[in-house]
Amino acid sequence: MHAPGVLSSIRRNGFRGPLPFPRGGFLRVVALPVLALFLVVGCESSTDADGDPEFQLQDVIQSLSATGASVSTRPGTPDQDPSAPTPQVQGGTSIIPGGGSGFTVSANSDFSVVYVGMEGRQGFYEIDFGAPRSEAEIVMTYGEALEDEDYSFRFMVGSGSGAGSATTSNLQVVSVGTGDVQVSVSWDVPSDVDLYVVEPSGEEIFYGNRSSATGGRLDLDSNAGCGGQDVRNENITWPDDPAPRGTYQVRVNYWANCGQTRTNYVVTVQVRGQPVRTFQGVFTGSGSGGASGAGEVITTFTY
Repeated sequence: MHAPGVLSSIRRNGFRGPLPFPRGGFLRVVALPVLALFLVVGCESSTDADGDPEFQLQDVIQSLSATGASVSTRPGTPDQDPSAPTPQVQGGTSIIPGGGSGFTVSANSDFSVVYVGMEGRQGFYEIDFGAPRSEAEIVMTYGEALEDEDYSFRFMVGSGSGAGSATTSNLQVVSVGTGDVQVSVSWDVPSDVDLYVVEPSGEEIFYGNRSSATGGRLDLDSNAGCGGQDVRNENITWPDDPAPRGTYQVRVNYWANCGQTRTNYVVTVQVRGQPVRTFQGVFTGSGSGGASGAGEVITTFTY
C-alpha cells in the first residue's frame, strides 16, 4: 500500500525505510478463527552421539491446529505404510519467532491422517481427521526462541495404519521482535499483504507509520509492490517497552495479488499471559492497494 504521490512512487520501487523488506495490499474474503492447541510432551530431552541435545519438536512448533481434527503428539517416528501416498505441501518460504503459518497438504489419493515432524527434533504430531480427504489445512505457531537457521519440516500422510514417504519443507527463520503483545501475518504465495495494528491510543502502526509513540514497531515489512525478498511475513510488536494496556484492533489488507489467483493467510496474536490466537483467511481478486485506514478487521483484543 502507498500513500499518493511520492509515497506511491517509493513503494512501487520496493523501498519503504531501513528494512530491506517491502510491503502491500487488500481484498479479504474470509477470516476464520482457529483455536490453537497447546501440546506438551512429557519426556526429557536426550543427547545425540556427539553429546548435543536433541531438542523436542515443541521447542520449534509451539502448537498445531487443524479444523475438524484431533491433534496429538507421539514419540519416535510414525509407523510406515508403503501403500500410503506422498503428499504435496504448499506454504510459505520463512517463519518468524512467535509467529504462525499455514500449510496445505494434499495427495493424489485420499488420506485421513497427517503426520508432521522435523529433522533433528524428537517426536511428531499426529493430526487425525477421522474421514478420508484429499486435502488438509494445518496451522502452526512457533516459539519465541527460534534460532536463525533453516528448519526442515517433514509432512507425511496415511489412513491410520502408518505413514507414506515424507515431503520436506525447508523454511528460513527471519529474526523479529517479540514482546508483551505481538501480532503477525504470514501467507503462502508471493503476493503483497499488509498488516495493521491500531493500539489503545488510536495510533495506527503499518508500513506508512512503522513506529508508534508507545514503542510499537512494524519490524518486518515484506513483498512490497510485488518486489524485494519473498519473505511472506509481517510483524508488529513492542520489543523494548511494555505494551500499552487497553483494546487493540488488527486489520489485514490485500495490496496486490502479484499474479496469484488465491492467497491463504494466517494472522497470529500473541499476548503475554493469554492463549495464542490464530485466524485463517483467503484473498482473491486483484487486490485494492491502500494506505492509512485500509484493510478489514480480523480481530480485536484487550491486554
